[in-house]
Amino acid sequence: MKNQQLSAVVEVIETRSVQMKSKFLHSTSLSKAIIELEAVGGEYKYVGIVGDHKHDSTSSFWLNWFEKITGWKIRILDSLLTNDALLLIDKIQKILYFRRDLLRLSITQFMSLLKQIADTIINDTPAAIQRLQECVTMWSSNLPYVNSHYQTITVKKTTNGLLLPLSFKLSADDFYVSLITYNSEILLRTTNYCMSAAVNTIFSLTAIEVMIRFDGVYLEIQLPKEIREALIDMETILLTVKRLDY
Repeated sequence: MKNQQLSAVVEVIETRSVQMKSKFLHSTSLSKAIIELEAVGGEYKYVGIVGDHKHDSTSSFWLNWFEKITGWKIRILDSLLTNDALLLIDKIQKILYFRRDLLRLSITQFMSLLKQIADTIINDTPAAIQRLQECVTMWSSNLPYVNSHYQTITVKKTTNGLLLPLSFKLSADDFYVSLITYNSEILLRTTNYCMSAAVNTIFSLTAIEVMIRFDGVYLEIQLPKEIREALIDMETILLTVKRLDY
């Protein structure tokens, strides 16, 4: 696998866990685990959010079964900062990182995927990795999230953070926001939404819980001073928004 750096399937080494900081006494952090993963060869790094629950849906039984017969662990990534990777493989720790989107495959596709993964980790040949890459790429093009459940909104940068458009509505349980920045990417995670953007600024890896302020008319995501200063030359930011309940 060493020389294979693939967009949908990537071999990685888990480098570290990232602690989510919070300024609030009674917060309920949305991200129980944030991990930084480095691709073999060190050319790319990935930052992912592992949710509270390990497995859910009808795939749970088969994932647990796969762990028992292979000895590998499976972790589900609820969010991954902007890139195309859907399946990340850590051979050293024997961990497979599934993006949650893969659980939307049909049961026949999902079983075929597990069979192909088993072939890849047992045989560990370039041909096996290539077959796995082709399967994931083909199936991902038909996943529901590719065609729908996404929208884009333009937010205005203010002295305190990001002002959401009036047309964008949030519920009361969306007012805590997990904010992650890394390289040129921003990820904002609420209970029901995941919002991301690529900007013309390089950030260090930051994970902090912030709040949304409501002034009676507008909703404003409060940003830490260092993030606001990094975005000083930007007037607006285009966010890609995904509903998490789809």
